[in-house]
Amino acid sequence: MKKIVLIVAVLLGAATMSAANRVKDNNLELNVNVDKLSTYLMLDATQSQLATDYAEQLNSEIKFAKYAKSSKRARRVQKAVYTNLGQMRYTLSKDQYAKYLRLMNVTLRNKGLDHYMAEL
Repeated sequence: MKKIVLIVAVLLGAATMSAANRVKDNNLELNVNVDKLSTYLMLDATQSQLATDYAEQLNSEIKFAKYAKSSKRARRVQKAVYTNLGQMRYTLSKDQYAKYLRLMNVTLRNKGLDHYMAEL
């Protein structure tokens, strides 16, 4: 478990090196296309349903963080992402989870949410 958390922290930390992808605080948004995710990860029906539930939860928590005080915003985004990663870790196989980690890293960087992960 400690190794996984360390790997996630390193991956997310590496993504924070790009300062050009910063977003304004009012643009916090992370929409997960579960259909494409299911195809890419080759999820079965149960995994796909759980991924849908977890994606909805992640989206709502990210949107909720948008309205938090600026001092607590990074903590809420980080908590939302790590909660999602933990849920997906138990849902996916080892290979699927490795692919999912790469996707999350790229998605966070592309959406400009990676700097929230480095603020703590």
